[in-house]
Amino acid sequence: MGTSEQLCRLKVLIVEDDFINMEFLVEILRLYVAELFRATNGQEAIDMTLNQSSSIDLILMDIKMPFMDGFEATNTIRQHGLNIPIIAQTAYATEFDKKRILQAGFDGYISKPIDEKLLIQTILNVL
Repeated sequence: MGTSEQLCRLKVLIVEDDFINMEFLVEILRLYVAELFRATNGQEAIDMTLNQSSSIDLILMDIKMPFMDGFEATNTIRQHGLNIPIIAQTAYATEFDKKRILQAGFDGYISKPIDEKLLIQTILNVL
């Protein structure tokens, strides 16, 4: 389990295609982490992760996105041998969805609408 001291040094990639959801996550996380990167689809997330893998400590990955969804993006990142913690953030909130997400290689899961305290706790849990 991580600590709040680790949190303040984190560089986080937020992958989210919805502008309002992106801004909400940025507003929350900018208070806690060192640096934020943004991607609006799975392919951008892969490109940024592969190009800056040493700079990214954690990925918040939306599941449903255009061009490439979060499942495919996470699978591709894992195929490149990168073990960056990836937390799914999604509106899919059933127990079946959560189980499917965790079996697909995500390290954590948070459902939308996102609760700030739960998000921070989920991040700390995967560190």
